[in-house]
Amino acid sequence: KEDNKPKEVVNIPMPVLQKGVEDHGTVLTIQALLREFGFTDDFGNTIPIDGIFGEATEQAVKSYQTMRGLTVNGIVNEETWNRILK
Repeated sequence: KEDNKPKEVVNIPMPVLQKGVEDHGTVLTIQALLREFGFTDDFGNTIPIDGIFGEATEQAVKSYQTMRGLTVNGIVNEETWNRILK
């Protein structure tokens, strides 16, 4: 028997990520997602997946934000997380 009740949505707060952050697990996640989606740095280089939010990751985040019509600031905040995890 199918349960037709609406599914409960659980919002899990994600950390804000920006240049200089070395939160390896979460930064690795965003780097892997950006790479999988094909985003690169400003020179077309593949971003490293090293857990350090450096210049290349910031450039890839800005490219993602631009392509998705988000506020372009290079910061992975709630707005960017919500879009990237859809």
